[in-house]
Amino acid sequence: IRQDILRFFLFFLHFYCPRNREGHIPTYFTNRDKVFYKDGPSNDGFYGIWTWSAIPNEKDPSKDYILSRYNMDLDAIEVVTISEVSTLDDLIKLLKTGTEYQPHSHRVMFSFYASKGQFMGILCNTKELNTVNGKTAFAEDCIEVPVYEFTSGDILRLDNGLSFYRNAFAGLPSKLYQLKSPFEIVKNIVFSSISWTAYKTRELTRAEYRTFKDFLGGIPVDDITCKIETACHCSNSAAKELLNEFLNVVWKYVDGDSLEDEIILSAISASTELQERTKALIRTDWEAENKSLLAEAQKKLDSLDAHLKSATASLTEAREAFNQTKSEEERLAGIIAEKEKLADDVEAAVAERIQKARENAADFIATMAFVGGQPIQVTATEAPAAVEVSSKPDFAPYHTFSAFEDLNDLEAHHSWADVINTAAFELGEAGVAEKYRSSLAAFLCAAYIEKQPILLVGPNAIDIVQAFSAAVTGHKYGMLCCEGSYSNQVIAEIGADGEDIVIINNLLASGWMNRLPEILSQKDIFYVATHPYAEDVQVEPKSLYGFMLPLFTEFFVDKKATGKYCGGYFAEDFKTYSAPKGTRKDLRALSKLKIGSLVRNRINRLVATMHGIYSAETADEDFLYAVLPIAYASLEMNELTEVITDPQKGIAISEGLKRDLEYVLGEF
Repeated sequence: IRQDILRFFLFFLHFYCPRNREGHIPTYFTNRDKVFYKDGPSNDGFYGIWTWSAIPNEKDPSKDYILSRYNMDLDAIEVVTISEVSTLDDLIKLLKTGTEYQPHSHRVMFSFYASKGQFMGILCNTKELNTVNGKTAFAEDCIEVPVYEFTSGDILRLDNGLSFYRNAFAGLPSKLYQLKSPFEIVKNIVFSSISWTAYKTRELTRAEYRTFKDFLGGIPVDDITCKIETACHCSNSAAKELLNEFLNVVWKYVDGDSLEDEIILSAISASTELQERTKALIRTDWEAENKSLLAEAQKKLDSLDAHLKSATASLTEAREAFNQTKSEEERLAGIIAEKEKLADDVEAAVAERIQKARENAADFIATMAFVGGQPIQVTATEAPAAVEVSSKPDFAPYHTFSAFEDLNDLEAHHSWADVINTAAFELGEAGVAEKYRSSLAAFLCAAYIEKQPILLVGPNAIDIVQAFSAAVTGHKYGMLCCEGSYSNQVIAEIGADGEDIVIINNLLASGWMNRLPEILSQKDIFYVATHPYAEDVQVEPKSLYGFMLPLFTEFFVDKKATGKYCGGYFAEDFKTYSAPKGTRKDLRALSKLKIGSLVRNRINRLVATMHGIYSAETADEDFLYAVLPIAYASLEMNELTEVITDPQKGIAISEGLKRDLEYVLGEF
């Protein structure tokens, strides 16, 4: 641990040092100039708090032995002073849009210089912040933040330019700053609760669903509050209370939950006679109010009765005609059968006569050979060659599926976040469990961007690719069936129709396996090979994964696919993904597996792209999609178990994922 970090630890945790009976710190040992790292976060540049103590060394009492443990209950408060803002509102506005800064601790105090020696700031933890590509902003679910006032004496400045709050706890805040109004919070909650799955059960189209969400999103809450404030000559808070009171009354009457309604319903339910009288009164009043509608409905009913009688008569006539036709058909069928039998008899008789004629002609020619006169020339008619008929049907090894032409039935994508949302919904229809849909969608999108071929193994493999194709390209994709012998002409057809997703079937069980480089030669195509059985992949050569990265579906599929995919397409304003310079994501666990550098680099690049388009990616999902498949396919499960049990040797995963993996790897 660097010296500046050690100074920081010593400042925060001097009360953990052992003391003698008089309460003084014992004599400083000669070797106490560092604290050894044992557990806790290991990211380069991270600042944390470790609880430590020193005891005499058993072998050499003049030296001490350091005991350290990462303290999960305390977090160092990093102080970030932003010079370009001078008010609290400006600071909040800057953090809503994002500022170029990478936090070094789990808690950060963003502050500005308020007056001479005085600072004002807001305290946030990393769960309330999103940091993407070095830019930090408030998380979407961050509603309020505490505001603190402190002096320059409360700041501990390190030699490397970083600053930290001098105390472990910031104390009580001076106030709480609301980032969102209650109306905004309620509106967002209601808006996010309206799911396409629930809306679809009402047999409404996706276009209607989008229109409904746009309508809710455009509700002018602030405008309504301002109008109430002007009309009632009251404050903004009083206007909001009036609006809420009015809405409560309205919804009670709309839902039929008002007090008067409950009294009436109780009285009616308690008396059968009152129920009958109520029904009679309601019916009489309703008939009087809707007399014209009833008359018009009666006319339509009479007209329908007339049509029904006419249709019944026509149906009777049609049945009689059908019966007559059926009788005639049976009579004609008997006549045809007799004629066919007669034709067969005639054909047999003719064939017998022809045979006898041939025999008589042969006798006649043999006799004439010994009689004088002109020789008789007999020209033999050559029998026509037999026509070869193949019973094997024509089979096309490669064919494409066209995209939907009506864009109104598809979801328009303006960003990769839209693509991931649509793909996650479609993967649900393909049988993927809910907790893995978004992360699997992000993984497939990253592979699509990088054009990294994938070997998808296990149940619902083809359904998953079809669902992803529907979400990304509006159901347009190609399918290569590796049947028969390899053909260069078939490979030349790939991409000719504009498709950029190709499903490869039966690759491992065919002779096409040795021609994999030729199949994957087109770099602008996203290839996905499918195979139903995970065990078969372990017998394939490891060099296969230099071309295709494996992914096993059995870890995230929990039901059968429905095949009902809506689809999406890239809008005109869609921006393609471009990785920032210097972006790199290295998974330490991969270095513990016996895989080549090419495979390791492909996986790291794929994970980096996935993090670039999906900021919610977790270490569990990195492990599930990038580490576990290649370890299983390359028979490195023992090494993988060692990585999991010792976080020092790889990546740390949650206890929940460890429990899920025990069904595959056994207890560890």
